Amino acid sequence: MRTSEPTMPSDKGAVFYLALATIGLVLLSSLAGIALDDGGAPALFTSLRGEQASVYGGQGLYRFDSVAKAVTFRGFDWANLFVCLPLTVLGLVASRRGSIRGRRNLAEEAPPSAS
Repeated sequence: MRTSEPTMPSDKGAVFYLALATIGLVLLSSLAGIALDDGGAPALFTSLRGEQASVYGGQGLYRFDSVAKAVTFRGFDWANLFVCLPLTVLGLVASRRGSIRGRRNLAEEAPPSAS
């Protein structure tokens, strides 16, 4: 009786195109968050409960968020751009070459949503 080595599925097309779509969308959202930011103009806002809250203000994607959230989101934008996306691209390239490490990297390092 002949035994064969277990093989990986040969259809990598869906994963490849989903990874490309993810890379494109994360790149777009991170660049938009960075490029549209004007440094903010913190302003006081009265909530529905009558409490004073400080919002980021200014222009850009995070103008209606609190100061702490807006600064955190900007940090995530930079991290996505310089850490998550390169790791995802490396995993994608290695996966296309048939590397199991590349597939694992692609599965583990998918960039999170920026906001």
